[in-house]
Amino acid sequence: MESGTGDPPRGRWYPPTVSGAPNLPRNQSLKRALAVVRAMSASPTGLSATELARQVGLPRQTVGRLLTTLADEEWARRSPDGFRWVLGEGLAQIARAANPHRRLVADSQRPLAILAKDTGLSATLAVHESATRVDVITQVDPPDLLAVVDWIGRDVPPHASAGAKVAMSGLSDLELQAEVRSLDMRRLTPHTIVDREVLIREVRKARRSGLATTLDEIQEGLSGLAVLVPSKGATPLTVAVYGPSARLRPIRSEAIASCRRCAEEVAAIADRTSEARP
Repeated sequence: MESGTGDPPRGRWYPPTVSGAPNLPRNQSLKRALAVVRAMSASPTGLSATELARQVGLPRQTVGRLLTTLADEEWARRSPDGFRWVLGEGLAQIARAANPHRRLVADSQRPLAILAKDTGLSATLAVHESATRVDVITQVDPPDLLAVVDWIGRDVPPHASAGAKVAMSGLSDLELQAEVRSLDMRRLTPHTIVDREVLIREVRKARRSGLATTLDEIQEGLSGLAVLVPSKGATPLTVAVYGPSARLRPIRSEAIASCRRCAEEVAAIADRTSEARP
């Protein structure tokens, strides 16, 4: 029984919080559901219910009920093969509503849609939150791409990310070496760059060209390329395309040209958006 002072029940521990209400009990079902959402967000291609249960430390039946409820609210959906779970459009809509870049997102849909159509790959726009953190804020997929990966909000290891390589290209050599030394360069596929000197060379190439690639480094059969958006704003941006390696390889040169055209148009949009901001 709770005391009249609002203290949590004895025998239970509530972690410290910055919400301003440290003594109020938390809703454990909601915390479990959010743990499942976070686990899904960390896997670009999705996870099965069994894999999710293992990751969040909950019974398979509990995770199944949570996923069904999340799916009812469009916070989760099954992947096209029916065996895995990924984030749903309802959650993406909520994220977009809280997005400080929502005007840029809205105005960039047309050039991104053209990029997706021209390349047959998923087109993304991302902001550089730091030298190694690149957050995708919007994505447009071509209609004929079956195995779509939702990159919005995904936490991709920077040593395997085309966008992060472009982001790191803005560092000086000393800053770059320090940043690369701090990375957890775990191997994700046989093609993942795990040699720090090789990654530094890749980033230096991106510095010269404004372009970086990831070729089967995140997941076998999945590749992408990213280009820097030449905007005048304080926050750097990248335009990228991602999709099946077999689709990207034959059109690499054309995809680079399409990305650069899109980046030029997005730069003009970003500069107008920045000037119009009060």
